[in-house]
Amino acid sequence: GGSVTFEADVQTFSAELDTVILHVQTASFGSQSYGMTPAGAETFSVPFDLPTTPDSVRYWVEARDEEGFTGMIPDDAPGNRFVFGVGEDRTAPSIEHVPIEISSILAWPERIEAVVTDNIGVGRVDVEYEVEGPDGALIDEGTFELEPSGADFGGLIPTPVDQVRRDAVVRYRITAVDQAVGMNRATMPALGIYEFTIGAEGLLREFRFESGPGTGVTLTGSWETGAPEFGLLTAYGGGSAAGTDADAPTSATPGISMLRLPTLNLSGIAEARLTFVHWFDTEHDGTAGPESSSATLFDGGNVKISTDGGANWSVLEPVTGSYTGTLDGSSGNPMAGQRAFGGYGFGWRLAEFELPEAPSVAIRLDFGTDLGNTRAGRDFAGWFVDNIRVTTEEANDTEPPVVGAEPALSDVRSTQSIRPVVQVDLTDDSVVTDVFLEYDYEGGAGGAEFGVVRMEMRPESTRLFEGVLEAISTPSPGDVLTYTIVASDAFGNSILLPESGGAYEIEFRLIDELDMLADVTASGRWRFDGAIWTIMSSEGEPPVSSLNVTAVHVPTNALRARLEIAHDFQLLETVAANVKVSVDDGRNWLQLEPDGGYDGPAPLPATHPMSDDRTFSGLSGGAVVDRFDLSEHAGRRLLVRYDFGSTSNAETGDYWSLETARILFETTESAFEVDRATLLHPVYPNPSRSRAHVSVTLKDRRSIQLEVFDLLGRRVSRVDGGTRGPGTHSFTLDTVAWAAGVYVVRLVADGRDYSTTLVVAK
Repeated sequence: GGSVTFEADVQTFSAELDTVILHVQTASFGSQSYGMTPAGAETFSVPFDLPTTPDSVRYWVEARDEEGFTGMIPDDAPGNRFVFGVGEDRTAPSIEHVPIEISSILAWPERIEAVVTDNIGVGRVDVEYEVEGPDGALIDEGTFELEPSGADFGGLIPTPVDQVRRDAVVRYRITAVDQAVGMNRATMPALGIYEFTIGAEGLLREFRFESGPGTGVTLTGSWETGAPEFGLLTAYGGGSAAGTDADAPTSATPGISMLRLPTLNLSGIAEARLTFVHWFDTEHDGTAGPESSSATLFDGGNVKISTDGGANWSVLEPVTGSYTGTLDGSSGNPMAGQRAFGGYGFGWRLAEFELPEAPSVAIRLDFGTDLGNTRAGRDFAGWFVDNIRVTTEEANDTEPPVVGAEPALSDVRSTQSIRPVVQVDLTDDSVVTDVFLEYDYEGGAGGAEFGVVRMEMRPESTRLFEGVLEAISTPSPGDVLTYTIVASDAFGNSILLPESGGAYEIEFRLIDELDMLADVTASGRWRFDGAIWTIMSSEGEPPVSSLNVTAVHVPTNALRARLEIAHDFQLLETVAANVKVSVDDGRNWLQLEPDGGYDGPAPLPATHPMSDDRTFSGLSGGAVVDRFDLSEHAGRRLLVRYDFGSTSNAETGDYWSLETARILFETTESAFEVDRATLLHPVYPNPSRSRAHVSVTLKDRRSIQLEVFDLLGRRVSRVDGGTRGPGTHSFTLDTVAWAAGVYVVRLVADGRDYSTTLVVAK
């Protein structure tokens, strides 16, 4: 039995091919001829049914062209012919099958799959089955055929879903029959029968939306899956979520958008629950929030179920995370009158619903919109849902949220920091849902204020929560804000921060800032490169190059003063870089130590001016910030300079770049007090060869003028400084054309004279 296909390769040389014929002779059929058809460029074929009883098949192939010439194979045909025997097939089919060990009632009907092959051909593959209820009663039995796809066979157990019960037992065996006359048969298992249980415990179905909606999920209207990109900027459990218009505001047109899950069989499952995490920001009347239940919503979403194949739908009330209000119909929302989630949720929240015990449970998430987005709302970003689960597991989270990065116990803010912002990093085994900041504000005028602020999840992070203290709009120096944070998860577990007890504290101070690169004098190889000051190591440079900053007066009432520099460096060889300060007009310089210390001693020979210094070294890997405490210098006039030292044979490639530098002063008083007098400071450098820098400190606003005289009383230079405010101001004198000698520099400030000397060397 069975069939074979004859093939022949045929070529012509002088004329077109006309016919190719297969001649066959058997005892069963006698002599027969079959026209062969093209199966390739030069290949011809024809199928042939084999005899069903033992026989011999003799055959030859004849080809004829359009001019009547013929050719045959084998040679000397038809006297000589090919021949093969057909005997009785006794080989049974081969079956490969992975037995089913357990099935979920939600995945019913279960599919049986097998790979079946045979030397003659597979005739039929059947599955005998029976379904026995948890009480031992027979629910269904029968036989069904598996459909072929090549050697793969498969089919669904035909027991209707409404007859299947939780903990039912399914038994089955696979039988395959070939095409031989004897109908050779194979059975798996060879002995006994396969058996599996239909379970319904634990996680039954899950939809995470990482690769689209998922099997069986249908979306209509504005529902889509992907990364949130408007209002909300992060999914909860991965990179994607289901949301209404993930990259745009909620639709301003009345309508309903639907997310429908595959129909579930919950027969015998009395404790099934639907859970998901969700985030919402919709139009409302201004009262909707996570704790509300009676707000008026103009856009919003809810969960509906149907147990009759979708003919009727009803709103399903949550048992965890209640609906926040009722949808209004005054602007055309087609879901008017329905309970729904809406308003602003302040972050991802948990919703949980009890599902009915029924053989056909359809679940739908509906989102209704009205005309426009004109009332209260944050961004009108819509409704996002993630990690939808159907489960029999009851949530048992008993642990409170865990704090990651928390606010500083003691902090200082500028009085310009109106409506201060507080952030805290939190995680939880379930979902952090509610974070409240309770504060006590003591104003400098003796007033006090108490309040509570709900903190919201930052759009880009599920961990970071932020609270804005809107009530603190005009803080004064010396005002103190103390606060605590209470964070709770969806099951009421909470944590009080700070965990050490007490409260966080913010003190408001008057803060002033001075640019420490705005008015500088450079020596050596310091260069201004675009927006930054840079020096590079090079042979032949002076041993020390300095960048000198105009004098700074540290207020007498500064509680804290610090220098901050943002710098980038490569300091690998015989080079050094550090910061120095002088409190005596440059006669003596002290090395200023950063908060974290320098990297090590200067790698310079003992004869170098900076050999005893400590220095930054190595590679910074980009701009880094270092801070220097100047608080001990309150009430003093400071000179600051940035020194770069190297040897004459220093390797090129090392550098130091100063991107920004600033001094910050803080006080709790209403104004900074600076103890300054009008002074003419010593000239730098002195002696001078080409340029000299003159600094002038003014106690108050004055008109100033600089004059330079030689020892014969002749005026060699005059600088009109104009009217300057209180503080220190600098001027540069060009001494290139001056003769060597001693000069007198005189400051005239509103009629008073101040003088100092300058030596010019040639």
